[in-house]
Amino acid sequence: MEENKNIPEIPYTESQGSIVASGSKRDWTSYFKEFLMLFLAVFFGFMAENYRDSQSEKIYAKEYAMLLIKDLENDTINIIRGIKQFNRIEKSFDSISFFIHQGISGNKVAGSFYYHSQIGTTSPIFIWNDATLIQLTQSGNLRYFKNQELVNKISSYYSRQDYVRSLNNGDRERREKTLDIRSRILNNVNNV
Repeated sequence: MEENKNIPEIPYTESQGSIVASGSKRDWTSYFKEFLMLFLAVFFGFMAENYRDSQSEKIYAKEYAMLLIKDLENDTINIIRGIKQFNRIEKSFDSISFFIHQGISGNKVAGSFYYHSQIGTTSPIFIWNDATLIQLTQSGNLRYFKNQELVNKISSYYSRQDYVRSLNNGDRERREKTLDIRSRILNNVNNV
Protein backbone atom coordinates (compact mmCIF):
# COMPACT_ATOMS: atom_id res chain seq x y z
CA MET A 1 0.00 0.00 0.00
CA GLU A 2 2.87 2.34 0.60
CA GLU A 3 3.71 2.20 -3.08
CA ASN A 4 0.36 3.78 -4.00
CA LYS A 5 0.78 6.75 -1.65
CA ASN A 6 2.59 8.80 -4.30
CA ILE A 7 -0.16 8.40 -6.92
CA PRO A 8 -2.56 11.34 -6.74
CA GLU A 9 -6.29 10.70 -6.91
CA ILE A 10 -8.19 12.30 -9.76
CA PRO A 11 -11.63 13.50 -8.77
CA TYR A 12 -14.56 12.11 -10.78
CA THR A 13 -16.67 14.60 -12.62
CA GLU A 14 -20.02 14.25 -14.36
CA SER A 15 -18.51 14.98 -17.84
CA GLN A 16 -16.26 11.92 -17.56
CA GLY A 17 -19.26 9.69 -17.18
CA SER A 18 -20.53 10.40 -20.65
CA ILE A 19 -19.31 7.04 -21.95
CA VAL A 20 -22.81 5.49 -22.17
CA ALA A 21 -23.88 4.60 -18.70
CA SER A 22 -26.37 1.83 -18.37
CA GLY A 23 -29.88 3.05 -18.77
CA SER A 24 -28.97 6.22 -20.67
CA LYS A 25 -30.66 6.96 -23.97
CA ARG A 26 -28.82 7.25 -27.29
CA ASP A 27 -30.16 8.75 -30.43
CA TRP A 28 -30.43 6.81 -33.68
CA THR A 29 -27.53 8.70 -35.33
CA SER A 30 -25.05 7.19 -32.87
CA TYR A 31 -26.34 3.71 -33.74
CA PHE A 32 -26.11 4.54 -37.43
CA LYS A 33 -22.52 5.81 -37.01
CA GLU A 34 -21.50 2.61 -35.21
CA PHE A 35 -23.20 0.49 -37.87
CA LEU A 36 -21.53 2.48 -40.62
CA MET A 37 -18.09 2.13 -39.02
CA LEU A 38 -18.54 -1.63 -38.54
CA PHE A 39 -19.89 -2.03 -42.05
CA LEU A 40 -17.01 -0.05 -43.58
CA ALA A 41 -14.44 -1.95 -41.49
CA VAL A 42 -15.81 -5.33 -42.63
CA PHE A 43 -16.24 -4.16 -46.23
CA PHE A 44 -12.72 -2.75 -46.53
CA GLY A 45 -11.31 -5.82 -44.78
CA PHE A 46 -13.09 -7.97 -47.34
CA MET A 47 -11.78 -5.81 -50.20
CA ALA A 48 -8.23 -5.95 -48.83
CA GLU A 49 -8.43 -9.75 -48.52
CA ASN A 50 -9.69 -10.08 -52.10
CA TYR A 51 -6.90 -7.83 -53.35
CA ARG A 52 -4.30 -9.84 -51.43
CA ASP A 53 -5.71 -13.12 -52.79
CA SER A 54 -5.69 -11.70 -56.31
CA GLN A 55 -2.05 -10.68 -55.95
CA SER A 56 -1.16 -14.10 -54.52
CA GLU A 57 -2.86 -15.85 -57.43
CA LYS A 58 -0.87 -13.74 -59.90
CA ILE A 59 2.35 -14.69 -58.11
CA TYR A 60 1.37 -18.39 -58.11
CA ALA A 61 0.45 -18.19 -61.80
CA LYS A 62 3.88 -16.76 -62.63
CA GLU A 63 5.63 -19.44 -60.56
CA TYR A 64 3.63 -22.23 -62.19
CA ALA A 65 4.24 -20.71 -65.63
CA MET A 66 8.00 -20.69 -65.02
CA LEU A 67 7.90 -24.32 -63.82
CA LEU A 68 5.84 -25.31 -66.87
CA ILE A 69 8.28 -23.58 -69.20
CA LYS A 70 11.19 -25.46 -67.59
CA ASP A 71 9.29 -28.76 -67.91
CA LEU A 72 8.49 -28.04 -71.57
CA GLU A 73 12.13 -27.23 -72.27
CA ASN A 74 13.18 -30.55 -70.74
CA ASP A 75 10.44 -32.39 -72.65
CA THR A 76 11.65 -30.79 -75.87
CA ILE A 77 15.19 -31.96 -75.19
CA ASN A 78 13.92 -35.50 -74.48
CA ILE A 79 11.78 -35.53 -77.63
CA ILE A 80 14.74 -34.42 -79.77
CA ARG A 81 16.85 -37.20 -78.24
CA GLY A 82 14.05 -39.68 -78.91
CA ILE A 83 13.78 -38.56 -82.54
CA LYS A 84 17.53 -39.04 -82.95
CA GLN A 85 17.21 -42.54 -81.46
CA PHE A 86 14.32 -43.37 -83.80
CA ASN A 87 16.34 -42.12 -86.78
CA ARG A 88 19.23 -44.34 -85.69
CA ILE A 89 16.86 -47.30 -85.36
CA GLU A 90 15.41 -46.56 -88.81
CA LYS A 91 18.90 -46.53 -90.32
CA SER A 92 19.59 -49.86 -88.64
CA PHE A 93 16.40 -51.26 -90.20
CA ASP A 94 17.67 -50.10 -93.59
CA SER A 95 21.01 -51.82 -92.95
CA ILE A 96 19.29 -55.02 -91.83
CA SER A 97 17.14 -54.91 -94.96
CA PHE A 98 20.27 -54.46 -97.08
CA PHE A 99 21.93 -57.51 -95.49
CA ILE A 100 18.81 -59.60 -96.00
CA HIS A 101 18.47 -58.59 -99.65
CA GLN A 102 22.18 -59.16 -100.19
CA GLY A 103 21.70 -62.71 -99.05
CA ILE A 104 23.38 -64.93 -96.53
CA SER A 105 26.06 -67.24 -97.78
CA GLY A 106 27.46 -70.13 -95.79
CA ASN A 107 25.11 -69.40 -92.91
CA LYS A 108 27.26 -66.38 -92.00
CA VAL A 109 26.44 -62.71 -91.90
CA ALA A 110 28.62 -59.69 -91.30
CA GLY A 111 29.17 -58.61 -87.71
CA SER A 112 27.47 -55.31 -88.42
CA PHE A 113 24.25 -57.28 -89.01
CA TYR A 114 24.31 -58.27 -85.33
CA TYR A 115 25.08 -54.70 -84.36
CA HIS A 116 22.14 -53.33 -86.36
CA SER A 117 19.88 -56.11 -85.08
CA GLN A 118 20.74 -55.01 -81.55
CA ILE A 119 19.86 -51.39 -82.29
CA GLY A 120 16.72 -52.31 -84.21
CA THR A 121 15.23 -54.12 -81.24
CA THR A 122 15.68 -51.28 -78.78
CA SER A 123 12.91 -48.87 -77.90
CA PRO A 124 13.56 -45.29 -76.84
CA ILE A 125 11.97 -44.36 -73.56
CA PHE A 126 10.48 -40.93 -73.09
CA ILE A 127 10.52 -39.59 -69.57
CA TRP A 128 8.05 -36.74 -69.35
CA ASN A 129 8.58 -33.85 -66.99
CA ASP A 130 4.98 -33.68 -65.87
CA ALA A 131 5.18 -33.03 -62.12
CA THR A 132 4.04 -29.42 -62.49
CA LEU A 133 1.32 -30.38 -64.94
CA ILE A 134 0.00 -33.10 -62.64
CA GLN A 135 0.04 -30.73 -59.69
CA LEU A 136 -1.82 -28.06 -61.67
CA THR A 137 -4.52 -30.38 -62.95
CA GLN A 138 -5.08 -32.44 -59.81
CA SER A 139 -5.11 -29.52 -57.38
CA GLY A 140 -7.36 -27.34 -59.52
CA ASN A 141 -4.70 -24.66 -59.76
CA LEU A 142 -5.23 -24.28 -63.50
CA ARG A 143 -7.68 -21.58 -62.38
CA TYR A 144 -4.67 -19.33 -61.74
CA PHE A 145 -4.35 -18.99 -65.50
CA LYS A 146 -7.03 -16.61 -66.71
CA ASN A 147 -6.46 -17.26 -70.44
CA GLN A 148 -8.89 -20.07 -71.33
CA GLU A 149 -7.07 -20.86 -74.58
CA LEU A 150 -3.86 -21.42 -72.60
CA VAL A 151 -5.69 -23.69 -70.15
CA ASN A 152 -7.09 -25.72 -73.05
CA LYS A 153 -3.62 -26.08 -74.59
CA ILE A 154 -2.13 -27.18 -71.26
CA SER A 155 -4.90 -29.77 -70.85
CA SER A 156 -4.41 -30.96 -74.43
CA TYR A 157 -0.66 -31.31 -73.90
CA TYR A 158 -1.32 -33.34 -70.76
CA SER A 159 -3.66 -35.73 -72.58
CA ARG A 160 -1.24 -36.06 -75.51
CA GLN A 161 1.53 -36.97 -73.10
CA ASP A 162 -0.61 -39.87 -71.90
CA TYR A 163 -1.32 -40.89 -75.50
CA VAL A 164 2.37 -40.86 -76.48
CA ARG A 165 3.24 -42.68 -73.25
CA SER A 166 0.76 -45.46 -74.11
CA LEU A 167 2.18 -45.70 -77.66
CA ASN A 168 5.68 -45.87 -76.23
CA ASN A 169 4.69 -48.63 -73.80
CA GLY A 170 3.02 -50.62 -76.59
CA ASP A 171 6.11 -50.22 -78.77
CA ARG A 172 8.32 -51.38 -75.92
CA GLU A 173 6.18 -54.50 -75.41
CA ARG A 174 6.45 -55.42 -79.10
CA ARG A 175 10.18 -54.81 -79.14
CA GLU A 176 10.64 -57.04 -76.10
CA LYS A 177 9.03 -59.83 -78.14
CA THR A 178 11.52 -59.13 -80.94
CA LEU A 179 14.36 -59.55 -78.45
CA ASP A 180 13.23 -63.11 -77.83
CA ILE A 181 12.93 -63.80 -81.57
CA ARG A 182 16.31 -62.17 -82.24
CA SER A 183 17.98 -64.33 -79.58
CA ARG A 184 16.53 -67.49 -81.14
CA ILE A 185 17.52 -66.52 -84.71
CA LEU A 186 20.94 -65.02 -84.16
CA ASN A 187 23.72 -67.07 -82.70
CA ASN A 188 26.09 -64.52 -81.19
CA VAL A 189 28.54 -67.20 -80.04
CA ASN A 190 29.57 -68.28 -83.56
CA ASN A 191 30.04 -64.70 -84.75
CA VAL A 192 33.76 -63.95 -84.55
